[in-house]
Amino acid sequence: MSDLVVRRPLPDQVATELVRRIASGQYPEGSVIPTEQELAAELGVSRLTIREAMKTLVGAGLVEIRRGRGTFVRSHDDWSPFDPLVLVARSQLPDGARETTRKVLEARRLVETGVAEMAASRATDEQIERLERDIADMEAAADVAAFVAADLDFHNTLFVAADNPFVSALFAPITALLTDERRRTSEPESLRPLAIKAHRAIAAAIRERDPFGAREAMASHLQETLQKLEGVWAQEDPDGESDSERPA
Repeated sequence: MSDLVVRRPLPDQVATELVRRIASGQYPEGSVIPTEQELAAELGVSRLTIREAMKTLVGAGLVEIRRGRGTFVRSHDDWSPFDPLVLVARSQLPDGARETTRKVLEARRLVETGVAEMAASRATDEQIERLERDIADMEAAADVAAFVAADLDFHNTLFVAADNPFVSALFAPITALLTDERRRTSEPESLRPLAIKAHRAIAAAIRERDPFGAREAMASHLQETLQKLEGVWAQEDPDGESDSERPA
């Protein structure tokens, strides 16, 4: 269990590990998951912890318990479409990372352009200065983790400045995916100066109280990020195969 995040409740850690195994194919569709006793011994936790983790997986539609036969992995088509665990699982499926990144960027473009527009009208002077500090942290970041943290801080500040808790709640279930997507889009070092420049354009429009300019700057930022990533992926796949064409 040493590779799991220790700050989270133990059943959540176990559930995340089991999701990883399902998504990786270690437990394929239709297969029987090891018993509570076997998993408890392997992972060094109690059977009660395994039972609580299994309840989470059942609720997400990832597995089903057949009395007297065991716990079976369900078809991907049966997985709950909105459960955060399922979203993470789908991103971990073979060749799923890139498609997930595309879809998350698409969702961000739909929501965050509106957030930027609202922030331009509603942000306080203190929030605008916080945006500038977040950008400075991005520039000073010594590694991907620090860059991603500063990037997330910038966008979190935008959500706060938009002053609409219902919009913030829309993205709450996919927090883990947003972090993972930021990491993927920040790993290519060539993309980081582009991101900083784009964030400066967004902050400038908000400082100028220009809702339309803030919306356009955000849309441009997310579209440019996707285009740059597509270029990076094309270089990684010189054979020209798309994700859907590559064998699973």
